[in-house]
Amino acid sequence: MSTPAQQPSSSSPEAPKVNNPITNLEQFKQSPCDMVTDQQAKSLGFNPGEPSEDATYGPACDWHDDNFGYFGLTLLNNQPLGIAGIYRNQEQGRYGYFEPVDVAGYPGVYADAYDARKEGGCTLNVGVTDTQVVTVTALLNENEAEACDLALQAAEAAVKTMSEG
Repeated sequence: MSTPAQQPSSSSPEAPKVNNPITNLEQFKQSPCDMVTDQQAKSLGFNPGEPSEDATYGPACDWHDDNFGYFGLTLLNNQPLGIAGIYRNQEQGRYGYFEPVDVAGYPGVYADAYDARKEGGCTLNVGVTDTQVVTVTALLNENEAEACDLALQAAEAAVKTMSEG
């Protein structure tokens, strides 16, 4: 017989598993700008990446365009549960928005504590292993759809590059 604390939550879906984990993460932790190639960045309209000076949350890289647009990728240090930790945070009411999405076969979730999408900001979390999340933050100062689309395109580019090696 299970106790109430062991019963699954009916308020949110169970986090998806990462079916094809990326195994070579150490090289990207050492050189986070390698997650998106210069060619991929250019195809998105961005300049080559620069390592983030404030990598508080983990190894990070930032890409900028010529119109004050930005996207950044971070290999989170503080999410040992992987994408399941993002789902747990949602169950605990920590997000202003939470929208699951597929990212080239990897489980992703648009989620952040503050919903900045109407101001042109969007955050996408992608499970690349069951214990590692890559967070993509995009800021276009335009509209929700474009910032979230950019976050998705950058995440897709990153998982492609990372899975290839």
